[in-house]
Amino acid sequence: MTRGVFAPLWYFARSELSFIPIAAVALGVIFLPLSVWFEPFSSTTRASAFLQALWQIEGVTLAIALTVVVFVFATVYSSRIGGSLRQFAEETGLFPIFYVGLVSLGLDGVVLLGGGEGASGGWAATWAAVWGGVDGLLLGVLFVSTIRAIEISAMERRRLARARREVQRETERVILKRIALNHLLEYGTRVGFDYTPIFGTSSSATAVAITAGRAGEIADIRLRPLHRLGRLTRQLGLPQPRLRAQLDLRVGADTELLWLEPQTLDRRPRPRPRPRRAFKLRRKSRELAFRETIERLRDETIRAIDAPSPSLYARQNEVYEEMLLALPATWAQYGQEFGPDIAGEATPFELGFLDFVERDLYVELEQAVLGRSRDVAHQALWFPLQVARGALDARASALSMRMLALWAAIVGLLIRAPDSDSRNALLERATQQIGEYGRFSIEHLIEEGDADERERGATALFQVFEAATDACKRVLDHDPGQTR
Repeated sequence: MTRGVFAPLWYFARSELSFIPIAAVALGVIFLPLSVWFEPFSSTTRASAFLQALWQIEGVTLAIALTVVVFVFATVYSSRIGGSLRQFAEETGLFPIFYVGLVSLGLDGVVLLGGGEGASGGWAATWAAVWGGVDGLLLGVLFVSTIRAIEISAMERRRLARARREVQRETERVILKRIALNHLLEYGTRVGFDYTPIFGTSSSATAVAITAGRAGEIADIRLRPLHRLGRLTRQLGLPQPRLRAQLDLRVGADTELLWLEPQTLDRRPRPRPRPRRAFKLRRKSRELAFRETIERLRDETIRAIDAPSPSLYARQNEVYEEMLLALPATWAQYGQEFGPDIAGEATPFELGFLDFVERDLYVELEQAVLGRSRDVAHQALWFPLQVARGALDARASALSMRMLALWAAIVGLLIRAPDSDSRNALLERATQQIGEYGRFSIEHLIEEGDADERERGATALFQVFEAATDACKRVLDHDPGQTR
């Protein structure tokens, strides 16, 4: 709870904008009327000599530290699993530590020029020396943290944590969007406006359209202007306004978001209604970071398959599994099981997290099972069932259903592949795997569980039957003689 409340402040303290509070603290404190100083700084001559030497040392130290950091960044950039440099800088605390060193140089210069309480000695010189000491300690911390950060295990941990954050953020976006849609439907009925999120048209032949005014994405729909418009149309006896907008909807400057009668806009006395104020737009898409994470993961996975590198491919699958299982975990935080009723986007006409990931997974699994590495092919064939087992434990029936469907689609790829010993061995293994999944993941729920677990096991078992039936149909469609 506490971390969630202070998360924006924590992000701000680690981002490139952290220069603002750091500079404000460093330069503001020297002007405080304090009578505290180190004894040698009672003499401005000795304080000036010390600060001049400190200034040069800090400059050289900062240059050396930046050289090391640039080397580390080059290593991260060339790594397959390092992620973006900006994310790496934020996660290792580079921005605030670098700014402390940079501000330290400026602080020494200000004190040497006579700025601050008692400068260039007294409290101002004392504070500059303390700040320089902190700068030295932080540069040492930065050196050690960046060296540790380029270890493969550390990169893996950061990438998994990043994937979980992106999935949680995307899932919470969908949850908020659904809440907003339901609230707008109820609110429109109560205050007097029609709400059609997608396919709305003009409410009458005389209604005028309110457009977005500029390109962007709808960040918020304000209720107060809509309430005023609904109340005004009721007073004038006009048809209700009609709203066609939803959160995160990408719009152009001419996209029509609201229709209302022209008499509403010609209201006298003033002030006239300003319906465009009901919409707050942002330029940057919230999906951008999430989509970039998926695309980067897809490219890395394809490289692991092409190499081939079974160990790297296994690590890539771990990230995919973490991302997929983070989806029901986020819904569980809101007290909801990830069943068919809540899976997908807020409306059925949008592509969501599972759609993007499942599309990329199909392409990757196709290359893996048809590739030249048998080890990679076996991992790819088992991966959908592995995620389905985790989804079963997380009570995410919608996720297990889609993973089993993905498994059947991969079996269909093998069926259509040219006949070979490797292909036949994989098909035989697929038959064993679906049986193992049913026996070891579901059987105990039905035989030993309580009523709730038996129901959950029955649902999972029907999903297995459906996946096996799908695979058998693909076999018979390809070769009707393969009845065995």
